[in-house]
Amino acid sequence: MCMSGGLGPRFLKNQFAEEQAQMQTSQVERSTVRIVRRRLLPLICTMFVAAFLDRVNVGFAAIQMNHDLSFGPEVFGLAAGIFFIPYTLFEVPSILVQARVGARLWLARIMVSWGVVASAMMFVQGPTSFYALRLLLGLAEAGFVPGVTFYIAQWFPERERARAIAIFALGIPIAVVIGAPVSGLLMGLDGTLALRGWQWLFVLEGVPSVIIGFAVFFLLPDRPRDAKWLTPEQSSWLEARLATEGAAKVHAGVGRALTDRRTLLLAVAYGCSIFAVYGVTFWLPQIVKAVGSTSDITTGFVTAIPYLVSGISTYAVSRHSDKTGERRLHIVLPFLVGAAGFAAAGAIHSPMGALAALSVGAAGVLSASAVFWTLPASMFAGAASAGVLGLINTIGNVGGFVGPVAVGAVKNHLSSFGPVMFLFAAAVVVSASIVGALTAAPTNHANRKAPPV
Repeated sequence: MCMSGGLGPRFLKNQFAEEQAQMQTSQVERSTVRIVRRRLLPLICTMFVAAFLDRVNVGFAAIQMNHDLSFGPEVFGLAAGIFFIPYTLFEVPSILVQARVGARLWLARIMVSWGVVASAMMFVQGPTSFYALRLLLGLAEAGFVPGVTFYIAQWFPERERARAIAIFALGIPIAVVIGAPVSGLLMGLDGTLALRGWQWLFVLEGVPSVIIGFAVFFLLPDRPRDAKWLTPEQSSWLEARLATEGAAKVHAGVGRALTDRRTLLLAVAYGCSIFAVYGVTFWLPQIVKAVGSTSDITTGFVTAIPYLVSGISTYAVSRHSDKTGERRLHIVLPFLVGAAGFAAAGAIHSPMGALAALSVGAAGVLSASAVFWTLPASMFAGAASAGVLGLINTIGNVGGFVGPVAVGAVKNHLSSFGPVMFLFAAAVVVSASIVGALTAAPTNHANRKAPPV
């Protein structure tokens, strides 16, 4: 009894000290994650808005440009897709360079170079110059998406990562929601200073990327210890947490990581989804115009509708995935919903009904894609992780080339966009099947470990 009575106060004192330490750590965690979100995510999302808009604004320009330069569906489809050839070939080298020199310098270089090329699209005069500038744009932008995804993995703990990637991915719907009406308005500058509307569109939408690129160089820190807006306690906690999570991952060589069966299958899954995303995105303005839009400005606003829906669903799905710690169903189910939407869009003859179905298709695929990127980011550590992200994007973006080309071929031979929607639906079902087969039981993020894939 005497021993018990002597230990009681000491035990309570130690327990109280542990609880106080846990509370302090929790406070540091909350404050650190909050300030990292506030400082990094708006800039990262803005970067993707500029990137995606410069990548796909050719779809809006085509409403005038195809007529001016006598481009048929196959010429436009090939030029839209040819962007992905250099983009694909140089993805892995680009992200490996970033792993060595740092994100601040490399991402700034990517943005400035693609902004210059995007503006130079105003000088297109025929198929040859069209193809050449699209190739240069793909080369300039190579490594951007996996580079930012790798950067996010270096700043956000795993339980916060899906939401962070989703906010980055919101750049796609935001780019279209803002860019579609703006592109329509810019086309209205037709004739100003003897330039066509599509030329104004290219030059004025390319310049912001150059400006943002310089901002990235000055505002984007490479590592938590470089961030002047974090206290020493916050940066130490964040780097320790990321190091602990990294220790649970596979520390493999780059070569082994790139040939891992899971890496290759996830690349195929991503490619099938991208086949649908870019097949729709590049051609959507022309699809809207074909079903009766009366002006370029109206076309821009109508084109934004599916992406407005996508933006809302992407954030909601990713936030719920982080909250529950579950990844598998938050990828597979939205993919299947997206496939159903695309199939319905192909079967419905009413313009408004087809647009509603297309909105469901886009929302499903983009919502799944945001959570999808948490899987490869959690498989490997260090340079191997960077290489895996690059390879998945590399192989996957073959779908980005095939999608627009397939739409152009079908449109040229069948004079209809309907049949290709069924191809998009089938491709997205393949994506869902692969992810469903690879991922195991839902991850409980109490253990803070990577989800098994």
